[in-house]
Amino acid sequence: MRVDTGLENMHVTLHVIVENQILLGETTPVLAAMKRLAAEGLDRHEAIHAVAGVLAWHMREMLDGNRRGNEVCFAEIERLTAETWRKA
Repeated sequence: MRVDTGLENMHVTLHVIVENQILLGETTPVLAAMKRLAAEGLDRHEAIHAVAGVLAWHMREMLDGNRRGNEVCFAEIERLTAETWRKA
């Protein structure tokens, strides 16, 4: 099955965003979230998808004109668990 190129690009872009956030270390909550999600049983790819889901939702909110700031997105990443991601 062939995935739409636009969706492929979005998927790859979200992976890159999360990887870049990881490289920023403790300046964002992403590295800590990745470690926590791994400890809760997610593999790296699943954890990236969990964080990317929060980031994608936040970006969509911004596109819709709901500018709530990075602190809201970061707070949601800090609350993210493997269980909540699996249920979503």
